[in-house]
Amino acid sequence: DDARALCGTRRWASQWVTALESLTQRTDLRFSTMLPWRNVLSPLDLVRRERAWCPACYQAWQEANQTIYDPLLWSIKEVTFCAFHRQRLLSHCPNSRCQRVQPYLTNRIRSGYCSYCGVWLGTALPTKRKHQRDHADVGAQEEKWQIWVVEAVGELLAEAPKVLGSPQLDRIVYAMTVSVQQMANGNLSKLARQIGRHYSILGALLAGKNAPTFSTLLRICYAGNVKPLQFLTQTPLRVNPKRLAIPAHPVFHTKRLHIAKHDDQRYGEALKQTLRERKPPYPSMREMGRRLGCDPHYLYRRFPQLCKEVSQQYLKFRETKKEKRLSELRTKIRKAVFDLHRRGVFPSRHRVAQFIKVAIFSRDPLADAWQEAIRELGLVNQRPSVTNVSSHTR
Repeated sequence: DDARALCGTRRWASQWVTALESLTQRTDLRFSTMLPWRNVLSPLDLVRRERAWCPACYQAWQEANQTIYDPLLWSIKEVTFCAFHRQRLLSHCPNSRCQRVQPYLTNRIRSGYCSYCGVWLGTALPTKRKHQRDHADVGAQEEKWQIWVVEAVGELLAEAPKVLGSPQLDRIVYAMTVSVQQMANGNLSKLARQIGRHYSILGALLAGKNAPTFSTLLRICYAGNVKPLQFLTQTPLRVNPKRLAIPAHPVFHTKRLHIAKHDDQRYGEALKQTLRERKPPYPSMREMGRRLGCDPHYLYRRFPQLCKEVSQQYLKFRETKKEKRLSELRTKIRKAVFDLHRRGVFPSRHRVAQFIKVAIFSRDPLADAWQEAIRELGLVNQRPSVTNVSSHTR
C-alpha cells in the first residue's frame, strides 16, 4: 500500500532513487518521480492510492510493438482523463470475476496486465455511440478542465530535467504575491472564492508557511491562465486572468468536533460472536470496524486478546482459501498440459497460460504444477514445436 510513495516527494522516494542511481550508475532517475518539485509541492493528495491507466493507450502500444509502461502522469491524483483518447482512466480490472484495484507494486506485477488474474488491461477505442455516452458522462466543462490539467501536468513533468536547480518555498511566496495582486487586486478572500479554497489556506501560502497541494496549485494557475511550470519557474511572472469555469469542487468548511460514543459491551459481544462462528467467510478487523462503526485501533486497545484471535481466524481463513484456489489451478494446469499434448502441441508454459487464461510466472507456485506434468509426460528435454496453439484452443 505504501509503494505509491516511491513516485512522490517524500523521503522514501529520495532514498529509493539514491539507491537505484548508485546501482545503475544513472543520474536522472529522480525525474521519474515528483522529487524535482518536492520543495514547492505538498505530498498530501499528490499521488493516487492505486494504479490508473488508459486501456486505449495500452492497446495502441501493443499493436505498435512499443514498450508498455505506466507513465508518471497517470500516478498524479488530479489526472483522471486521457487527453489523447478522450476517455477516463481506469483503476479496476475489467475482468468481471476480478474487478480489483491495481496496486503499484506486487510480486507478480506486469505492466498492462492485472496483478491478480493476469487479464490484459488494454482495449481498443470504444464505438462511436459509447464514445458519445462517455463524453456525456464527463461533461464539456469537466472535460475542458481535465484536458488542461493533463497538458499542464505533462509539461511540468517533461520540462523538469531542464530546470536549473529545484525551486524553493520562497518561489511560492513570490508567485502568490503576484497572483493576489494581478488576479484579485490584493484581495485574498476574492481569490480564495474564485478557486474554492478557504482564505486561510492561501494566507499560509502567502506567508511561506507551507507548500500548496497540487490541487490548489492547479486551480490558481487555471484561474490565472498560466501553466504550473511558468508559475513555479518564470521570473517575472505574468498572469492573465480570464473567466474560466472551474468544475465543482469541495469548499473548505469548519466542522464541529464530534466525539464518538463507544459501546464497549456491544463491541465485546460482537467480537466473541465472530469467534463462535463456524462458517466462513470470517471478517478481518478492518471489516469488524466497519460493521461496528468504530476505529479498529480502538478495538485493539480495549480488547487486545479478542482482536488478536479474530485476526488469526481471518488469516487462517485466507490461507485456506488461497490453498483451495491454488489446488484448483494446479488441476487445471495439469489437465491443460495433457490436453495440449494429446492434440500434438508442445504444452509450453505460455501456451498453457493462454489455454486456461491464467498467467503462470516462472517463480510462481503454479509453475511447479506445470513442471511436474511436463516431467510426467517425459517432455523435459524436448524442444517446443512451432505449431500455433490458437487454432487448437479456438
